Amino acid sequence: MDFTIRQGSTGSYEPPTIKFTTYQALLEAKQASTECLYIKDVSAEQFALVQRERGEKTPFLVTKIYSFFLQEIIAQGLNQSWVGLNSTTFTNQNNGSAGEGDAAGGPFVAGVGELQDWPTLVIEAGYSQTLNRRLRDQAAWWFRASAHQVKIVLLIKMDPTSPGEILIEKWQEIPPQDRAGATTTRASEALGPNLMQVINIRRVDDAAPTVPQSYAAGGALRLDFAHLFLRQPEQGEGDIIIGIQQLQCVGAALGGIRARRTMQVRHN
Repeated sequence: MDFTIRQGSTGSYEPPTIKFTTYQALLEAKQASTECLYIKDVSAEQFALVQRERGEKTPFLVTKIYSFFLQEIIAQGLNQSWVGLNSTTFTNQNNGSAGEGDAAGGPFVAGVGELQDWPTLVIEAGYSQTLNRRLRDQAAWWFRASAHQVKIVLLIKMDPTSPGEILIEKWQEIPPQDRAGATTTRASEALGPNLMQVINIRRVDDAAPTVPQSYAAGGALRLDFAHLFLRQPEQGEGDIIIGIQQLQCVGAALGGIRARRTMQVRHN
């Protein structure tokens, strides 16, 4: 079986051809190519592996991180005040553009049923070096399209050439400094995405990939309570914090997927 991976327009040129050996070698060849690759001698099992590798990891990691988020919500007794909005498409009423986050949620007032039109938290993920600009553009779209109802966007990025590394970016909009005579409309227009926190989950040297302690995380992920719930915290409530040990478990979970895939390739 042969197939083509496209990264852009090929014009009138023939795409370079490589023989499939391993998935990692394919990733390295794809990163070195500016347009597309033609891959030959791929078995049905290897093709299925490539499809799984390209599409499986990101939703799994989003689910893992969002589950830790929900654990902290429940620990504070806030499970009745939060509703998940996964698999929901949100549409910009001004131009018709639409988006669906890999995970999303917002505050809910029990007994009242007050739920705003857009989530306050959105999580997006990507598995490629080339997705960096697209993900950041998507973060900006969420803030703009929601008329600033979306308060926090988490971007989860994985580099296929650095298999032991996960990058998490927390984006928020920061209000402009108060100015004499500034109207609400002008202040809203001045809002823009700001990178508030970066966390790099990285496997230490050649440590066991499936063990959480094999991973270093650059601090805990902190999500502002007021941005999530649109109110100030009451007694016993506070910012939602996904701790370093939980982030290490995220790294080990990804390492477990890679280890299973490696064993499958060897068996095939």
